[in-house]
Amino acid sequence: MVDQALVIPGGLYNTSFFVVMNKDTWAGLSPEDQAAIDSISGEALARLAGQAWDAADAAGFEAMQANVTFHDATPQQVEEIGAKVAPVVEAKLAEIDAAGIPRQKPLR
Repeated sequence: MVDQALVIPGGLYNTSFFVVMNKDTWAGLSPEDQAAIDSISGEALARLAGQAWDAADAAGFEAMQANVTFHDATPQQVEEIGAKVAPVVEAKLAEIDAAGIPRQKPLR
């Protein structure tokens, strides 16, 4: 269905996933169970998910090589896209900072 694609340096995504638990259910867990969940969720889970997405992206990109013509975004396109998404990126980075989570500012 797609035979042309625009490649944005650093990628451009619009999908996120999360796992939630009712606060009362969480409070009903033992401290040991809460610690076990904490050890494999949050930043740890985000890093694992990021690695999985990177691997899937690389495999998908490779699989499309025969059927899709890829075009690198021009500097002007990158600048325009960056300007449009900057408010969202900055708001999310502010949330990360407020939570005290170490972060690396995305490339633009």
